[in-house]
Amino acid sequence: MKILSPILLLTFVTSTSCNKPQEDDVLIRISNNTTTNFLFSSTAQISFGSIDAGAVTAYKTFKKVIAYPGARIVIAADTFYAGMLYCGTPPLPYLEKGKYRLDIANDTTAINGFNAIYIRE
Repeated sequence: MKILSPILLLTFVTSTSCNKPQEDDVLIRISNNTTTNFLFSSTAQISFGSIDAGAVTAYKTFKKVIAYPGARIVIAADTFYAGMLYCGTPPLPYLEKGKYRLDIANDTTAINGFNAIYIRE
């Protein structure tokens, strides 16, 4: 029994130490549901570059993303914010693991004329 315990301990330590680090598990892409080209776009401080009208970007990976949908977009020489602005103190809600599409569309009721929503895919 004394020999079995160190063997079990060694097996446990080596099996847990050889695990790869957890990969990012939130995937987001941006969909431009407007008739205007975006010269630049970003969300959660990650650039998605330019997005043509009606186009969708490739997925990018994130560790954690706040669940309030929003993006910064540049059209011509103007910068806009599409989506929800949040203020307050933590804890903020985060997206669950999975794939999401951040849809950006025109919205005449929004302050900047654009709105954003997460669609789980």
